[in-house]
Amino acid sequence: MRCDTCLRSRVQITAPLPAQAHSMIPLHKAISFLLVASVALNVLTAWRILSPPFDAPLASEAPLAVQHAALEFTFGKHYNITADAEWDTLLPPHGAQIILGSEEFDVGLFSDLGCLQTIRHAFLLLRNGATGESFAAAEACLGQIRQAIMCNSDLTLEPAYLVCDAEEKCAPAATGDHVAHRCRNWAQVREFVEENQASGEISER
Repeated sequence: MRCDTCLRSRVQITAPLPAQAHSMIPLHKAISFLLVASVALNVLTAWRILSPPFDAPLASEAPLAVQHAALEFTFGKHYNITADAEWDTLLPPHGAQIILGSEEFDVGLFSDLGCLQTIRHAFLLLRNGATGESFAAAEACLGQIRQAIMCNSDLTLEPAYLVCDAEEKCAPAATGDHVAHRCRNWAQVREFVEENQASGEISER
């Protein structure tokens, strides 16, 4: 015998289930949204930590596709510390300066070589017993050369040989002499700088 009251009771019990199912969908979406938002926030935080401020100057280079060249390092043959004339040939006529558009810049290669000249002059003054001289420029240049070397991070492997001192204590040491290095073509950079200097009016410093 069919019980209509029982059927109605069952309908009353089971009828809210579809509404309950619908009420769970927004919760599922909310959880997914929170997870995505959390991941995005973590990524944004990491990006802010690793990225420079928006107003920080961006690294830029001269508009030149520099080719590679090989250079065998040798010591004691050229650029003796007192050879002024030879050292003077390292820099273009107007030093490191170039003009791009309406702005003037220094090219890092020749700025570094100019700093090396400053350090050399300071060394000669000290060696000759100079007193009362200010070596602030040489000290600043020493910092620049240090950072330039770190920036270029030369990965050349220099062979080590067994070297013994007067007491016959021996240890492996690398001199770097006659070791070939993979470089950027400095002659190409100089040609670009000299052509730029010849085509514009470089201010005197």
